[in-house]
Amino acid sequence: MFFNDIYGIDLGNDNIKIYNNTKKSYLMEKNKVAIEANKILATGNYAYEIWEKTPSNINLISPVENLLIGNIELEEIILYKKIKEYKKFFNASSTFYFVIPMGISIAERRGYHKLVNGHWLKNNKVYLVDAPLAEAVALNIDINNSLGSLIINIGANATKLSIIYKGKVIIRKLINIGGNAIDIAIQNEVRQKAQMVIGQKTANILKTGVSKARFNKKASKVVFGVDAFTGIPKKENVLLEVVYEGVSRQIEELMKEIKQFMGRIPPQIACNINNEGIYLTGGCCKIHLLQEYIRKELNCKINNKELYEFAAVKGLGKIIANKELSYLANQISQRKF
Repeated sequence: MFFNDIYGIDLGNDNIKIYNNTKKSYLMEKNKVAIEANKILATGNYAYEIWEKTPSNINLISPVENLLIGNIELEEIILYKKIKEYKKFFNASSTFYFVIPMGISIAERRGYHKLVNGHWLKNNKVYLVDAPLAEAVALNIDINNSLGSLIINIGANATKLSIIYKGKVIIRKLINIGGNAIDIAIQNEVRQKAQMVIGQKTANILKTGVSKARFNKKASKVVFGVDAFTGIPKKENVLLEVVYEGVSRQIEELMKEIKQFMGRIPPQIACNINNEGIYLTGGCCKIHLLQEYIRKELNCKINNKELYEFAAVKGLGKIIANKELSYLANQISQRKF
């Protein structure tokens, strides 16, 4: 007997998040592929694990770039491997719900249909949901009656700002500052202050502990890297104050962009946002320093349900389960030529 499974998918630049309606389960895997000479060595978390531990001829590729599917074939391989853990029989059709960026073209929308109706995955129905609306559902925002709700999603490659008003996203902005930019800033700061070159993975580990620097900037963490002058591997005690400087610089730049965005908001909507508070999602919201900084700079309360990277995909889970929310999903098919 075959089962028509339903999946909710959020294809992030850094992670792929999947919801399985049959098992009522969520999972997150690195959206990465490790390649050597056009040969796939690993996908997902394992590809990320071997990154920076391998020869320079092994490349780590993210099939999703700037929130769009840049390589459908590689993304299909990642998705196929994860769906295989759920579903043994591939000749049974399934239904896929994808969260998508706002404002993408018809051709880009059809790419999602091709993704699950290509070489490995076939005979599947595809529905698309705008990412801010999926996040709003997860955050329990009353979409149709909202008089102005601001969602700020601070992800790996970018920050997305969206304002929902009476069932629609009326204003949106993409800022090219996210977790990866913060990692690079930390790398640069460590190179200048500690004369050591560290990898982006190491910078990411330092980033997660930066909230401690707010209370004790003289605290330190032992990290491994390469001497900036000799190229010899070494370990060094890096002050969290150094990390704090790298993170703060990017957060300040991000806040300038957010304040400019806030200046475009009509007064009556801005007033409602101030009363309701700002909704934060995205993996970077785990940085306590960032939440505190936004709250202080905008003088506005922060609504954080600690969904982080899972906000959009958990919104899909609610949309799949609730027929009254089905209007948020639009079916897409591959046009025949």
